Amino acid sequence: MGAVGLVLAIAGLYGWWRNNVSRRTREIGIPWPLARKLDVLRLGWAGLVLVGMGTVIGLAMGFASSGS
Repeated sequence: MGAVGLVLAIAGLYGWWRNNVSRRTREIGIPWPLARKLDVLRLGWAGLVLVGMGTVIGLAMGFASSGS
């Protein structure tokens, strides 16, 4: 049950992240030659932090609901 929940959480986060990236492609693509590399990397890290937090919370909830 926990594994199914984890897979659903990861799929949901991936879908949200993919949608967010597709909406912001224009924002990233136009100023790319003008942007500093650090700004672009910071934008990518923000998404990865959200995915990491969701994974940790999902794992914690999965283990808590399994009763171990």
